[in-house]
Amino acid sequence: MSDQVTPVLPGDHSTGRRVAVTVAMLIALIGTAIPVTLAWQASLSGANASDTEEVGVNRLGAATLDVEVGPGGSDATDAALRAENLAPGDRVTGEIGIRNEGSLPLRYAVTATTDGSPLADWLLFDLWTSTGSCADGIGAAREILRSNVVLAATQVLLIGDPSIGVQDGDRALAPGSAEVVCIGAHLPLEASNDVQGLTLGFDLVVDAEHDLDAQATLDGPASTPDSERTPASATDGEPS
Repeated sequence: MSDQVTPVLPGDHSTGRRVAVTVAMLIALIGTAIPVTLAWQASLSGANASDTEEVGVNRLGAATLDVEVGPGGSDATDAALRAENLAPGDRVTGEIGIRNEGSLPLRYAVTATTDGSPLADWLLFDLWTSTGSCADGIGAAREILRSNVVLAATQVLLIGDPSIGVQDGDRALAPGSAEVVCIGAHLPLEASNDVQGLTLGFDLVVDAEHDLDAQATLDGPASTPDSERTPASATDGEPS
């Protein structure tokens, strides 16, 4: 995956074609007063009559790949998690709303990039989808996506993988659909005194690409799924 968007035309589309229709005409010379030489010249002129027809209006439209992120599915990029004065044993919960605003089915991945703070070595992160509110915690999860993830590196895969093509953990969204991913962090009781006063800043980046397998299902048997071709996929990246 990448941050650039390369539009993709889904399915098979017919193109407009200029159609020329030639009409054959028979010219009869009437009367006997016209000289024979004139009739001979007319037969050799080769000036064929013709007729041209246009087929229109023809139009092709590029599809769109557009992922929107924000708390509760809104089109915003406010912080999903914010907390101060965390003490060992504390937990904080937030959410990321992810919506497919384009015309193509997509799959997405979420990556965290951090500022490298030593606090990242201690904080543990969970991601899940909920049957109710994210505030109910991971105990009320409909599906646990990740648990006890440590953001020790400056870039960590949280959901799926932004590499092009089908990757383990990628999440699929049909056009016009959305889901809320809950994200929680907790500071274990075992945290060292060295973490006092430390802060951790991190970005959540949502990368989306055209889901060619889902597109093949929509288009029918004539389409070729991801497993049988290397996709030139449209991509879209959104930070949160």
